[in-house]
Order: sequence, then structure tokens, then C-alpha cells
Amino acid sequence: MYLTFISVATCLPATISCILVGQDGFGEMAVAGLIGGNVFQTLICSGLPWLLAALMNHAGRINIRINTNDIIYSAVTLPLCGLSVLACLRLTRWRLSIYSGFFMLVLYAVYVTIATLYELDYF
Repeated sequence: MYLTFISVATCLPATISCILVGQDGFGEMAVAGLIGGNVFQTLICSGLPWLLAALMNHAGRINIRINTNDIIYSAVTLPLCGLSVLACLRLTRWRLSIYSGFFMLVLYAVYVTIATLYELDYF
């Protein structure tokens, strides 16, 4: 649960800069900055520690354990959210509107709520 809030806090500066860029009329640059930043955080900031742990485990002496039960949930839900965003953008003919922004905000709120409840063992 706390990782979700830490993730929000680390993404806030990039989000604010993308909002400012979007207000200057560079919408594509703002969306690319948001998506690119999240992809970088997911692949590099999450993947690099796993890669280093696997490289240090070349002799098979270290067991890597995941101390959470929601890894399957996250692995399934995040791609579904990504596909939902792509479907929303496709339905709006690749244009950002107030409706697509509202849909993405609601989708994120639903994801955070369900992930938090899942981590607190409500499911």
C-alpha cells in the first residue's frame, strides 16, 4: 500500500511539468512525457534491481522472495489498464478530451482502490 503512495509522490513533479507543457499547447509532448516516465520507472527502476539480484545469483545461492501476495493481481491489472487507456484514446480518435481525461482519472482511482484493498486482505 505504501509503495502506491510513494509512487504517486515520485511522479508528481513529472506530472506537474507535463501539465505546464500541455497548457503551453504541446499536448503530444505532455502525454509522451507522462507515458515515457512511467515506462522508465517500471522497466528500469523495477527491473534493474531484479537484474542485479539475478546476476549476483549466478551460483544459485540466493533465493529471491517476493513479500507480497498481489504480484499476480498487478501483473494482470496493469496491462488491462493500459489496454483500456488505448481503447479510450482510439474511441476518441487519438485526441485528448475532457471525457478521456476523466476516464483515465477514474480508471486510476479504481486501480489504486482495488490494489489497496487487495493488499489489506479485503479480497
